Amino acid sequence: MKINMNTTYCIYVDQENPDQKTHTIISKSETFRFTGAELTNAIITAGMPDVYLRKANSVSRKNQIKFKTYLMETFLKEVEIDSEYYLSFNHLQKKFLDSTEVGAINYWIGMVFITLRAKKKYKYDYLVHLSMIKEFSHTIKLDSKVYITANGRESSLSPDLVAVKAINKNDFKYGIFESKGYYKYSSVAMEHGWEQAKSVKYINSKEPSHNFVSMTETGGNCIRMIEKDPVSEDGEIDINTELMFLYHFIPIVELVRELQTDEVALLETQQNIGVQTMSIDGDGKASIEVQFEQNTNKNNMLDHKQPSNTKINVTSGIFRNGQDSYKISIPSDIYNYIITLLNKIDTIDRNKEFKNFIVEQISSEEISRLVSNNYMNQGMEVNYVDLNIENHFM
Repeated sequence: MKINMNTTYCIYVDQENPDQKTHTIISKSETFRFTGAELTNAIITAGMPDVYLRKANSVSRKNQIKFKTYLMETFLKEVEIDSEYYLSFNHLQKKFLDSTEVGAINYWIGMVFITLRAKKKYKYDYLVHLSMIKEFSHTIKLDSKVYITANGRESSLSPDLVAVKAINKNDFKYGIFESKGYYKYSSVAMEHGWEQAKSVKYINSKEPSHNFVSMTETGGNCIRMIEKDPVSEDGEIDINTELMFLYHFIPIVELVRELQTDEVALLETQQNIGVQTMSIDGDGKASIEVQFEQNTNKNNMLDHKQPSNTKINVTSGIFRNGQDSYKISIPSDIYNYIITLLNKIDTIDRNKEFKNFIVEQISSEEISRLVSNNYMNQGMEVNYVDLNIENHFM
């Protein structure tokens, strides 16, 4: 299938009994609807790796996004039911794969849909990996039970993701999300997920609003998510909100920077695109504005738009996926701050000095100001999606 940004897609969602070993569905299946633009937003932000900053080799964020997009488009298909487009696993593709490959594909499908669900249904602004929080949190007390997976791999019983929503400048809502992706429903995996989801009782001395384990089951006629929300029993985390904010934006900044570099190279070699305006400084920090007169279907170009009640200067990069093109934009002062940060990181030993360097950055007045100005004071619209206009991404 080809993801159409303006199409509304559907999957089924069931709620399971919150008891660990009870696997009965306790409510009628919900039809969860979302646009192709929202699905793409989740693809961009889902499963951002947390270890790349300590590697000397650069990472192509654009290729990461293309990989996840191609994976979703290759192994998902549309099924029309009652004039609505439901997503289903493309079972014809499965016969060419072994079980390990199917497992990896289902992992990514699960991560994308749990990100989408957390943002759209439960109104969280963004999700970050607990592994990053473990690395830099000054207080974390979790029961680190270990179990052996079906593939014989050792796995820790702690959840995947911590979700954040700003209620106001001084108050946050938190959620815990554990993702499971399986071709066929696994009660054993759900019970392990139950343990993981309930392992955090307090985040910054506040109980999470959700402790979800969510299994994305792909083997049926349509994709189905099964959610289980146990009562948390133990575990405490103190989180630096500036760290979570910074961690969310660093990979997006890297993506925008890479897209800008690609755009400059493209404009130098293909003059038939029709450049109207172009503004970029020597460090590649300024936004590139391009109007496409040829080679691009106007209906496929999603320009960045801001909600009418906010005024944020943005820096954008143009992402090209086949014939589709759209802008990915973030607040310019965040972009410039993180570019400076990344340039500093390039000068240090990432294995020895990285942790101390990041701790210094997230305790600085500047990052606190960025969080306050661009996140809290702007109506919490950092990840804004307006379904009434052409969609955009942050």
